[in-house]
Amino acid sequence: MSNGLSSKPSTNLVDFDTPSKESHINHLRKSLHSVAKSIDFSDENYSRQSSLDCIIVNQKKKKDLFFTVNEIKISDLFDWKDYKNQSQNRNIPQSGTVVTCNNHKIALFRMGYEVFAIDESCPHQGGPLHVGDIETLGEAHILCVICPWHKWRIELKTGKVKLPRGRDKRNEVYPTRVLKDGSIQVGFSAISDKFFKIDDSIDF
Repeated sequence: MSNGLSSKPSTNLVDFDTPSKESHINHLRKSLHSVAKSIDFSDENYSRQSSLDCIIVNQKKKKDLFFTVNEIKISDLFDWKDYKNQSQNRNIPQSGTVVTCNNHKIALFRMGYEVFAIDESCPHQGGPLHVGDIETLGEAHILCVICPWHKWRIELKTGKVKLPRGRDKRNEVYPTRVLKDGSIQVGFSAISDKFFKIDDSIDF
């Protein structure tokens, strides 16, 4: 009885005889495994009725592929909404938190049950935003992070530079959601292509 498999060797199979090829394939496998572990493919662990509800930052570009932030939960973040009490807690630094998620360096800022995610580097000269202070601007109380290098104000919800005025630069921002157990997830529009980078020097 035929099992549907050909007994002839395939000409498309990768030759694993060369150590560099095998090493490269193993690297790709580990990358895929890492991606599969990080991405939340379902909403089983998420409930809109949870006391830690989903916080989706408005985006023009759809970002609905959520990666779980490793080893960081919302309780580990400095809560800028409870600034006075949090400032006395020496176990949590008075700053944002920088994480690597989907091969992107991202600064996380907590305001109560909301977590804002923005690219770590300031669009001016690359200052580390996660060590910047948080402030609100104007009557609209626009929530901004202050770059520690040159004091640029960048809106956390949109990534737009609010001060200095007239600058067309902006940071990428990402939707977030917090699960019942306090885990944080960050949304992207696609899996980073760095996971699948091919070494052109290897001849397959």
